[in-house]
Amino acid sequence: MHRLSKLLIRLTNKSGWDFDSGVDLIYPDVCYAKPGHKRYAILSYICLGMFDGFDSDTFCSEECEIDLNLSDGSDQRRNSLRQFIQNLAVDPLESVRRNPDCGFARFCKSKYVQLISKCTESSIFGNLDSSLGSLEPANPLYQLFVDMASSLWSLHKLAHAYDPEVEIFQVERGTEFSMVFMENIVRSADYRRAIPAKVGFTVVPGFRVGKTTIQCRVYLDGVKEAL
Repeated sequence: MHRLSKLLIRLTNKSGWDFDSGVDLIYPDVCYAKPGHKRYAILSYICLGMFDGFDSDTFCSEECEIDLNLSDGSDQRRNSLRQFIQNLAVDPLESVRRNPDCGFARFCKSKYVQLISKCTESSIFGNLDSSLGSLEPANPLYQLFVDMASSLWSLHKLAHAYDPEVEIFQVERGTEFSMVFMENIVRSADYRRAIPAKVGFTVVPGFRVGKTTIQCRVYLDGVKEAL
């Protein structure tokens, strides 16, 4: 997701696209400590979009594969673990090429349409004929996007192999910063002294694994970066 966000930022700058206006549409009125921090809004957009539906068995799409014949939770967990191992054992690009109708391939395509609009594509790439609006090999984002989606797909299968299942969480804008549940994504000298420090947006969701909490990573609104 970091690699995709960097590529999109590089392509938008190269195309002359109004990057600042685009970022402001994602999170309006956020006070960034420095202009370069706007890249975290792009990373947040990608992360939260990719993790959308993570808690569901079908991962946000009823079209994705799910075995309705599994009798109980333990069978479903074993099935998730089996799919996790299978996904690690194959090259994701080869998997999509060989079986374009499999659950993983449909997941890739649905997430691409969710995240990358035709308007964004045309602004970045210009007219690319049939490659616009779909995740096809001719698309310049194809390989990177499929590789990224494979990581999320594997993580989802692993999470649903746990008992209880791994859950994800994020925090809303304006939430008071908590060192228990959140990690500031940038080094800051002032967030401890801020009264109180407030969340601008979640960048990377957090996880709950049983009684263990893995902090979500957030961008704090209006907090100066450490020297």
